[in-house]
Amino acid sequence: MKWLSILVALVLVLCLVPLAYGAEVTGKFTIVKPPNVTEFNIYDAQEGGNVVVDMDPNRTYYARATVYSRNTLNTVQTVKVTLFYDVNGGSWDPNEVPTSGDLHDCAILTWDKTGGWSIDAGGSTKWALVTDQCVVPNLSQQSGTWVFAFKVGNVARASVLNNDDWRGVAVATNTKGKSGDALNVTGKNMNFASEITVSYGQGNQVVWEVEPGLAFTDSDSQKTGIVTTYIANGPYTVPVWTTDWTGDVQGDLAILDWSEEQPSGDNEFGLKAWVSPTLDDAIRVANEANADNLVVSPTEDPSKPGYPYATDEDGEGSSTNTLWLALSENWTNESVEYTGDITFNLTNQ
Repeated sequence: MKWLSILVALVLVLCLVPLAYGAEVTGKFTIVKPPNVTEFNIYDAQEGGNVVVDMDPNRTYYARATVYSRNTLNTVQTVKVTLFYDVNGGSWDPNEVPTSGDLHDCAILTWDKTGGWSIDAGGSTKWALVTDQCVVPNLSQQSGTWVFAFKVGNVARASVLNNDDWRGVAVATNTKGKSGDALNVTGKNMNFASEITVSYGQGNQVVWEVEPGLAFTDSDSQKTGIVTTYIANGPYTVPVWTTDWTGDVQGDLAILDWSEEQPSGDNEFGLKAWVSPTLDDAIRVANEANADNLVVSPTEDPSKPGYPYATDEDGEGSSTNTLWLALSENWTNESVEYTGDITFNLTNQ
């Protein structure tokens, strides 16, 4: 009986030991690779059209960037297109890509998954994204094309040097902040573009009431306060010209003389012009073929040595432009009033 009691006690002790049960969790990881830009260029139409080589300020173009992501495009956080002017040209150097916009030299176009479309052009009011023409692809796919419809600023720097050009690069970044392969294009040209406005008094009419024999040095000769504004994306000149003026009697002409200091032939007049009321500096106003320049801009941008000069978006000019009139002594025509156009032109330097 003693042996049996020991055995029973042992069994009871063993029954008091808790049973062990196993538990499992499943391990899983996803490899997220950065998205790659597989195609990129600038076109003249939203759906593609023709690849653009020459661009004009104030015109809309379409940067198309095709992106591939093995994890679908839902993993793409941003797609960025940087368009910029390169004064040196030559081979592609990723270190030359600007990181901020500039109204003359760079526009950065961005699509952000949470923030939408945006543009950085250094505070420009003329560069713009045409958002109603921009396109986001189906993000559930692995590949798709973002379309950036953009309007070029009015003073985007003209390609006027031997090697300079405009360039572009497109890059996509995922939600982890990682970027894959970018694509770039080079060899884009920005054409010269300009605007000029001239205003004076009512109806832009400069009116003299004078007698024959009027000299440039006479007080009645001078008319000042003509306002000019010049906008240009490259170095420019402003030639001024006129023609023979028409009398109020049919067939009568006032003949333009730009060769003499004082017109001396029958029915002749002369004009001088300058940006201020300083007669000693004034130019002779000739016909178009012989026109002299009222203004010649710098050829180099003083803020960026070596870069071609361009105005700001609002332009530059003078509010003190002045004209001087001279008349010969001999007026044999029957007319008492003569009218003609004085042209202020703006051309590429």
